[in-house]
Amino acid sequence: MIVDWGGSMGRWGVTPVTRGRWDPAAFAAQTPQFVTGVANGFVQFGYTGQRTADARQSITVEDVAWLCRYLGQVTDEQLRDALRASGGTPEEVEVFASSLRTRITQLQQVATGGVISIGGQPLVADNRR
Repeated sequence: MIVDWGGSMGRWGVTPVTRGRWDPAAFAAQTPQFVTGVANGFVQFGYTGQRTADARQSITVEDVAWLCRYLGQVTDEQLRDALRASGGTPEEVEVFASSLRTRITQLQQVATGGVISIGGQPLVADNRR
């Protein structure tokens, strides 16, 4: 679904007009809504945009658990290195790295059946099918 960091590191939206590109503030603002819960074994995301149905209706808890085996190995410094290599300023790198770490943590919480905190509100992951 992602063809380049710049196209995905901003505000999500349905059209190029509503979608943001390489916008650390917008990316950070939507981070609390990245994962919104789990329903019937499928991870629920706040994302709206192109291929919304794919992101909202077909990613299972098992898919996320598989991904987290790899994401869990990525360090904060590796995130920062990748963002710097993409041309991020020091400020952009810090905002994006923090948001990415939070999103990875949200996925890890889903993968382990833990409590997901969305905007300060705890949601219990429902891993039942």
